[in-house]
Amino acid sequence: MKKQIKNILVLALGLITTAASAQSWDASTRTRTESFATGDADAKSWTTQRTRLGSSWDGDGWSMRLSGNHNIDWGSDKGTFGIYQANASFDIPFGLNLTAGRMALHYGDGRIIGNDDWGNDGLTHDGYVLRYKGLVNLDMGVDGGNGPNWMYAYLNKGGENWNLDGAYLDDNKSTIMGTAIDYTMMDGALSLGLDYWMQATNDDGDDATEELGAGLMAVSANYAVNDNISVGAGMDMFSADDGANGKTGNWKPSWGDVHQFNGAMDLAAKNMSGAWNDMYFNLGYGISSWDLGLAYHMISADDEKAGGNEIDLSIANTLNDNINYGFGYSIFTPNDDSDGSNWMYLQISVTP
Repeated sequence: MKKQIKNILVLALGLITTAASAQSWDASTRTRTESFATGDADAKSWTTQRTRLGSSWDGDGWSMRLSGNHNIDWGSDKGTFGIYQANASFDIPFGLNLTAGRMALHYGDGRIIGNDDWGNDGLTHDGYVLRYKGLVNLDMGVDGGNGPNWMYAYLNKGGENWNLDGAYLDDNKSTIMGTAIDYTMMDGALSLGLDYWMQATNDDGDDATEELGAGLMAVSANYAVNDNISVGAGMDMFSADDGANGKTGNWKPSWGDVHQFNGAMDLAAKNMSGAWNDMYFNLGYGISSWDLGLAYHMISADDEKAGGNEIDLSIANTLNDNINYGFGYSIFTPNDDSDGSNWMYLQISVTP
């Protein structure tokens, strides 16, 4: 325990010292407790905490960002400290901007390229990103040469009531390309979405590279009934191709926010293989500082036991400008009448 406190103090001292000369600084801490149980087995519980401090500097045509994380698993009392972001951006000729260093990348809804910040770790990448903002917005990134090879291009174009995203990503594990279209109507009350992505996964476990195809098509509709109530429905359809040696492709969102794909049951989604579909309906209710959510999922899969019905409940509250917390509970019942599972979380965030 003393070692963890010491690490937190070192993180605070180092970054607050830099913040003395910074134009802005930020800090946050988040505690997350989770419990997962299957059938009659005893529930497995764990608690993690993340403390993040950061500083930013801005000038004429340049900016810098530095932030660090201290993460601790209270069950094992093991803590880690690391630099979360450390990057600099510069305006260069022809209306371009170049960012170099460690950065958290997030585009659109985060399905394909996201910082996965819903959990306590977050996701960053070391490299270079060239950015253009004009008739279209275009980001092109490559790795920094010190880690896994990756490259991507992300394009965005929006109008008064529509938005189009397109991406190409190759991270040496898989190649993904596709597009996402969002459209609003009825004065913004009705939102429609369509995603179509193709993925080739590189599997060289047998000393021979084998590409296994997979795909994702997603449709969604959300309607704001009034200032307090919203309803929605959608379907995520995952396809997969059979490869050599009896292997089956599997969608692997290696750069995306896993939580974006399947609501609270991101744990169940990790066990999916082959083709599977998730049809869902949701209801949201907000009043004052409270937000309540209820979702029902009907999941079908090649593996009958993997498919089933799921109910998700979520409650979130913004206590004040500095503190918010949320609770979620999910129940999953497999289609083959085998033992189901349940999962819950409690998350508290504090931002000074």
